[in-house]
Amino acid sequence: MRATGWAFGAVAVSLLGCMSAERAAEPLQGAPSAAPAFEEGLGASDEKSADAAPAARGGAPARSAVASQPAERERKAEANLVGALKGDADRSGSDDSVRQWFPEAFLWRPLVETDASGRATVEVRVPDQLTTWRVLALAHDRAGRQSGTVQTFDSRLPLYADPVVPAWLYVGDTLDLAVTVTNGTANGATGSLAVLAEGALGGGGRGALSLPPGGAAVERVPLRAVGAGAGWVTASVTGAGAEDTVRREIRVLPVGRPVRVERGGAFSATRTLTLDGPDGADPATRQVEVRVFGGAMSVFGAELERLGAVGAPDGGYALALAQRLASPPPGVVVDPAVVRRLRLVAWQRVVRAARAPDAAGAADLLVGLRQVTDDPAAAALTTRLVATVAQGQRGDGTWSRSARAPLQQVIAETAWVAAALPEGAASRARAAGVLERFAPEVTDPYTAALVLATGLMRGPRADALREILRQGLVERPDGGRTLPTPPGVRDPWGLPPARAAVLAAGAEALADDPAGGELLGELLAGWSAVWGFGAGPADARCLDAVSRILPALAAPVSVRLSIDGVLAGQGQLDPNQPMVPVRFSARPGGPDPEITLQAEPSVAGLGFSAALVSYVPWTGDERLPGVEVETALSPLEVGRGGTLTLTLSAPSGEVVVVDQGIGPGVVVDRAAVQLPPGATLAVLGDRVRITSAVFGAGDRQVVQIPVLPSIPGRFSTAPQRVQAGGREVVRPPARWVVAGEGSGV
Repeated sequence: MRATGWAFGAVAVSLLGCMSAERAAEPLQGAPSAAPAFEEGLGASDEKSADAAPAARGGAPARSAVASQPAERERKAEANLVGALKGDADRSGSDDSVRQWFPEAFLWRPLVETDASGRATVEVRVPDQLTTWRVLALAHDRAGRQSGTVQTFDSRLPLYADPVVPAWLYVGDTLDLAVTVTNGTANGATGSLAVLAEGALGGGGRGALSLPPGGAAVERVPLRAVGAGAGWVTASVTGAGAEDTVRREIRVLPVGRPVRVERGGAFSATRTLTLDGPDGADPATRQVEVRVFGGAMSVFGAELERLGAVGAPDGGYALALAQRLASPPPGVVVDPAVVRRLRLVAWQRVVRAARAPDAAGAADLLVGLRQVTDDPAAAALTTRLVATVAQGQRGDGTWSRSARAPLQQVIAETAWVAAALPEGAASRARAAGVLERFAPEVTDPYTAALVLATGLMRGPRADALREILRQGLVERPDGGRTLPTPPGVRDPWGLPPARAAVLAAGAEALADDPAGGELLGELLAGWSAVWGFGAGPADARCLDAVSRILPALAAPVSVRLSIDGVLAGQGQLDPNQPMVPVRFSARPGGPDPEITLQAEPSVAGLGFSAALVSYVPWTGDERLPGVEVETALSPLEVGRGGTLTLTLSAPSGEVVVVDQGIGPGVVVDRAAVQLPPGATLAVLGDRVRITSAVFGAGDRQVVQIPVLPSIPGRFSTAPQRVQAGGREVVRPPARWVVAGEGSGV
């Protein structure tokens, strides 16, 4: 490639015409199989060989779920297949000949300086895809003149195999793996194909092939997922003096009900605690996950990453987060494009929700708008919402969404609304008198924390509420303190308060007390990369607690994690990268691991969250009271569409969010989805997320999702998650059966 006279350039290479990860499971197009006598070689090992599997691969010991041959025959088939593949690799000369690197784009050089003639040489390693690559080169000279060009090149082999693998499987899944074998020469090719499954997968086979010039064949090889962890499929083809070996990885996920045992808190030098695992958990699925936060910005960065992956259903909360990131501390680098995109989406949703809100809805929006101080449009909207809230204030100075709400709920809602109002608002001043009058009626720590968080209580009244809050603290087994949710207490929406909302309110009210840091640590321990804090409308208050309590670092801090006395990982908190927490992930040796965190040098106020994730058998009675989700699936066949139908019912005024798993290799026809008015659907890899419209009395909402499967087999899906009113339940996964193309089964 030549660009005469151009001094600087940028080169990018990406994949063109190859199946992407999202399309990797599309139906194969190929000639009929040329080897009808393809033999199956069962890949499950015996107990001895399974236990000897390398732990570095992260998979559980591979054990056959179904014994369809005698053990001796099975071992021989496995040994023959392994020997055949190893022989193929040996003939190829080295492991470098095995194709196993498959990125979709592999080169980005933002600054390539040419010589005086406009030429430059860039040496790169081309990935293992056999496809057409596109090279985009852009150049400019010192005067700013620009030019560019696009070139393509092919990576090909005379004879090659291409297994079409799903992105994930669950333990117990079975499938007929499609392996396409292509002869790219002008001569016929007679040879053999061997397929071997390893790690968390079992199965495989070996058979003869005879391909015409330029011909292709599609072989179906039975595989099964026999353990959780990483599995590998290796296909080796030889013939007509040519050969190819390709290796693909498949993640095998555990089955059962996921259980997270979470702990968290604050520490300065050393902190040791025990994570008590659930009874009956599968030992192979146990995983310890730890995050150490060096300041509030690290939490905000984690939330920005989460919303970028799952979306921002709550516009007010997303707006509050974007505003906190819009003006980072000196030296903190935040991608302005990402923050701007989040703010635009959040603002659109806030404007939509603010068209005709009632007083309660206006107050919820004001919680997110409190941080926005540099936007005239936000200021105008805030003025209108404050007026709406004032109009909804009752004659006695309180607010209530229900005429029959108990006094405790009325006090909680009045405190919530008062905290959302700007300083100087007349309705906030009236609320101060109301809360002063009703303060003696507050008897639970959650309501006391909400009233204290308004900043309207002073003197003996505030001291009395703070004492109620302190008396509500309970000592944990590790010596720390937590704040239980009192029975019968309601949040401002008339529901049992979410755990995160209780912790955030308590942490804010005790910000100057060591217990506040302990409650904040527990709040961080419950943070999820999928669900965030899980406090619903109170999520923005969680950000307030983090911002107020978690201090920033002044110097680097080295952090070490030990599990049962053995070093499991180490990392560093960098004050120049305050949005990056230290993350650890390790497999414990026992069911109740003892973890120790060490910081050097000692720093007050480091927050951490620790979780032991494992899987236990489903009980079958997992449900959310008052909410029903019925799931139906029409018969599925490769290449033919089916329909996934969900029927939802819930109490009046409720909104239900359902994460419904889908099978591997399944494409959702988004254009043909049928939703009730006001409901939404998002496709998130291995699942779809349905957010219902607001339910009316006796409503049933039906969602119909057309799906197109491309891989035959029997598959489990991700567990079903149902959220409503700040509550959540995880339910057993569905079982999808996909018939082979034209089988009619």
